[in-house]
Amino acid sequence: MIVTSSFQELKDAKGSINDLQKNYPVQYQQLINAIKLTRQLQYGLQYFGCFLLDEDCQDFTPEPEESYVLSIYQDEINKLKQDPSFSVVKQLLRNHQAVSYENVCRLAIGSSPEFLVGPIVVK
Repeated sequence: MIVTSSFQELKDAKGSINDLQKNYPVQYQQLINAIKLTRQLQYGLQYFGCFLLDEDCQDFTPEPEESYVLSIYQDEINKLKQDPSFSVVKQLLRNHQAVSYENVCRLAIGSSPEFLVGPIVVK
């Protein structure tokens, strides 16, 4: 899937992430930890976002040979999904869905909007 993001869309998303960090530091840290776990397991950030928001993530699901690791990962993300206070993170992802979950996550871990402008292939 190809997603094209404008500088303004990415800047708005970065502003929302900064607001989350300032106003909801615990939920922000939970998001960062989940992103780091996703990257450590070499799963796609688009998969993370789709799974977190209960969207169809079939196109982004990691390889099935790691089914045990995937099930442990899904259990951890399900814990976040069930936490009522994590709804602010889910709303942030929904609000900026147009720039892709991958870009929102990359902004959260420190990428600059300037670096992410333009088309990307989301897998």
